Amino acid sequence: MTRIPEKIFREIVDIVYRESGIVLNDKQELLEARLASLSRKKGYDGAQAVLDRLKADKTGEVIIEVLDQVSTNLTYFFREPAHFDFVVKVLLPRLLLQKKAKRQTRLRFWSAACSSGEEPYSLAMIVKDYLGDDHGWDFKILATDISTKVLRKGFEGRYRRQEVLRVPAAMAQRYFVRQGDRHDPIYQIADEIKKLVVFRRLNLLQETYPFSGPFDLILCRNVMIYFDQPTKQDLLRRFHRYMHDGAYLFTGHSESLTGSEHLFKRIQVAVYQK
Repeated sequence: MTRIPEKIFREIVDIVYRESGIVLNDKQELLEARLASLSRKKGYDGAQAVLDRLKADKTGEVIIEVLDQVSTNLTYFFREPAHFDFVVKVLLPRLLLQKKAKRQTRLRFWSAACSSGEEPYSLAMIVKDYLGDDHGWDFKILATDISTKVLRKGFEGRYRRQEVLRVPAAMAQRYFVRQGDRHDPIYQIADEIKKLVVFRRLNLLQETYPFSGPFDLILCRNVMIYFDQPTKQDLLRRFHRYMHDGAYLFTGHSESLTGSEHLFKRIQVAVYQK
């Protein structure tokens, strides 16, 4: 694909921002590369054809195709391990004591930009280890993303050898089933972990979400760096609405809520509490 004319670039950038909150104003080369890939895959005749389809589409399918291409989905198992240490050492001990005192068994976590599943599955594994087998807790993780492509991979729960290298050996043995050729095996998430995670497509910009919550933990890591300040503040307001009092919010370690209007208390780097 040749360089996108400025007018077409601006129109596509505006549509992407309006539909997803992703800011691409200074990302022309990235957008050109991603749209070139989409055009090859779908047989579109360049950026103008993509824009024409975006404007004409009444089904929402074309914007999903575009967002699948432009959203960044870098992820891996146990990314930012300090968060998982916090879950085991602080969050779970406190949360379980509070729930027991209230005679409650429901635990609900939300991976709000789950990509291809590594984040929610990492969380599911450490919680399963902590609770043990016969625990009596009603525990589920909602895993959402705007990209249908990565959600499919997460739902399938199948990963290549290099993708599971950061999983502790004991967990890899316990919670993955090795399949296929021994030289290039596939690691399938075990059913006992897979059943704890529910995958759904969700645009975080929706004013209301199609679930009630409330959640004990929300992870929204390395997402808000792609949003401008008003979008970030609106998102924080929505998160706050869907959380229990005392619930935790994890952001990316490269992100900060400084300068944003919000109702959260900072606990430590990238950890906040309602």
